Amino acid sequence: MHVCACSQERVEKGGQLSGAAGCRNPDLEELDGCLEQHCLSPPSDPFMLYLRGVVLIDRKRPDEAKRLLMQSVAAFPCNWSAWQVRGARCSR
Repeated sequence: MHVCACSQERVEKGGQLSGAAGCRNPDLEELDGCLEQHCLSPPSDPFMLYLRGVVLIDRKRPDEAKRLLMQSVAAFPCNWSAWQVRGARCSR
């Protein structure tokens, strides 16, 4: 199993990786950059579109997230997770 160095360091120091109210994942910006590259090169993988949509929701960019989630379900309508996130998070 691969664990990035910064995550491993937080675990060793007893820090949280996620789950706490108000706790933002410091790796979201870097992850978003990587996912953006994958989503820009056609053909876009519907699961990468979904994952980037989830990251954008956490980064408080709901309009972009909604667009990517809709692209994901258009490319793979059986992606129930994308439908759920789209309905629960983007309809607000």
